Amino acid sequence: MPCVTPMGFWDLPDAGSIVGSGEQICAVLTALCSGAESPLPTLLRCLSSIDPSPPQSLGDMFAFYCNVFRCRQSDEYVDNVQFAGHLSTAAIPSVSLYLCPTTEAAQLTDALTRLHHSPDDHSGASPTDAATNTLQATHSDLSSLTVRSRCADSLTCAPYLQPLSFHAYHTFPEKHAEVYVSWVIYTAWRFWELLQQLLSAFQDIDCASSGCSTCPCNPGQHGVDVNCKCKALVSCHGVLPTFHAYGFTFGNTRALHGNNRKYCRNFRIQLSQVLHSDHFTELFDQCDEYLYRIRAPFLCAIITLWLTATLYILHSLLYRMDVLRIRSHLLTTRASHLIDVKALLTHGRKMLSLYKDVDYFDDDLHS
Repeated sequence: MPCVTPMGFWDLPDAGSIVGSGEQICAVLTALCSGAESPLPTLLRCLSSIDPSPPQSLGDMFAFYCNVFRCRQSDEYVDNVQFAGHLSTAAIPSVSLYLCPTTEAAQLTDALTRLHHSPDDHSGASPTDAATNTLQATHSDLSSLTVRSRCADSLTCAPYLQPLSFHAYHTFPEKHAEVYVSWVIYTAWRFWELLQQLLSAFQDIDCASSGCSTCPCNPGQHGVDVNCKCKALVSCHGVLPTFHAYGFTFGNTRALHGNNRKYCRNFRIQLSQVLHSDHFTELFDQCDEYLYRIRAPFLCAIITLWLTATLYILHSLLYRMDVLRIRSHLLTTRASHLIDVKALLTHGRKMLSLYKDVDYFDDDLHS
């Protein structure tokens, strides 16, 4: 409806009377932000290259971890080998003050690469029963959930998810490589926690209140085994709002609803498999090792300084208090040998005393 108050727009009655449809709005939004070359993702990527800020939502983190080693060339995403090599040989050692050798830096980048996509994961077939497809070593990288999934050997690998900011995170400049290293180190655990929250929110979907009146599954059991009776994942009314809340949309609705359609239980199994995969464990271990390499010299220095200060304080206290009576013993022993021999041999000469109010040979002197 046109606004009653013109608010300075002289052509508001004419502009507000244009009749259109949702298809036209979809066409405008598609041209604005649908692809990597669209104006809005390009603008966001350019601004991020000038002043990078760490990803905050799960969708942004997912896009970052998937595209950190990828760049856009000839209207497609390809592996950015040059950027990965720069991280291993220059950025990671520089951030660690060159305390982390290049070999261990390469292990960190390899773990990050395998978390996104590991070709070895998809080299073999998964179990025939999707309900038992819980292998941790295969079909458990991030690409098994998103648009890059091309696996035909697994019953649960599919393009379920695409981050809303997917096309804004790619082709990262080498200038800010050290910043991106810090993002990986300090957001890895938070990324895993948000994925776990997405899994919990997915299982808590109430199909009955979302519009699937014929579905008998209860909140907390959605997608567990075959409780959800929806025709497909994209047909379940509670899934897309849950994805949007975490910054996602469907990766490929045609693939999810085609001949090899995917159900809610397939997505839950695959997401759980990714969460408990060895790729996350390896990445966490490499991050911990990297932080240890940086902090170990400083920890040793701090421990040495505290030990030195503690020993100095203990020495001062014990020496002054003479708790062990070492001080008095040393003084008495040393002074006992300082005897004036001439005073012993000379008549009438008083021998100096080592103690107050006590004289040696008083009787002899007064006699």
